[in-house]
Amino acid sequence: LAKLGGGFALTTSYGEGIAQPTFFDLYGFFPGSFVGNPALRPERSRGVEGGLRYADDRISVALTAYRQRLRDEIIDVFNPADFTSTTANAAGRSTRKGIEIEAGWAVSPALRLTAAYAYLKASERTDPLGRATKELRRPKHSGSISAEGSSGRLSYGAALTYTGARSDRDFDLFPAPFVRLDPYWLASARVAYRLSDQVELFGRVANAFDEDARDVVGYRTEGRSAYAGIRLGLGR
Repeated sequence: LAKLGGGFALTTSYGEGIAQPTFFDLYGFFPGSFVGNPALRPERSRGVEGGLRYADDRISVALTAYRQRLRDEIIDVFNPADFTSTTANAAGRSTRKGIEIEAGWAVSPALRLTAAYAYLKASERTDPLGRATKELRRPKHSGSISAEGSSGRLSYGAALTYTGARSDRDFDLFPAPFVRLDPYWLASARVAYRLSDQVELFGRVANAFDEDARDVVGYRTEGRSAYAGIRLGLGR
């Protein structure tokens, strides 16, 4: 982090990571159907990001760009000759790159507004010919807007999040075709009232519009739900 003065700052980071193959990747299961590969290498990734930030007493803005590279990605390989599957390390590299933008505005102690947007381009190496393909279940566009604040004993907040269209595969069919997962919006809200320093009443609603959202083919996410309760802060 390098502070430039006037509320501006530059940021950068670099990281590396590995993911070990699982026991089933190495040794298989269902003999005669899935054969393991004990010669698998761990997946290895490297990532770098850089950004520019600005903040004062009321406004904050951050812009971040990043890029990650993954090599030796572990993939499933199907052998049509004997109808068995195994695992292998994919050739080439998978990449994830994108930008993220965040902004906040403290209108007053009773209201703070925030917004965020993310653009992602992600690829993977699951193609049998070793070609880079669009990574499944990863939206290119996503974002959110929210408002929160407090007034006396009352605190409150609301948020609206967006998840863009994604692709997936329907494994109920063979061969599993690519399908499109529709974009969706999720709304939530919360409110709390402090009766004393130790006792607070609260309520919240998730998926307020009862959106029929799906992140994986065949699995529906939670519908509208409401919660209410009492929080106790003993020892305060």
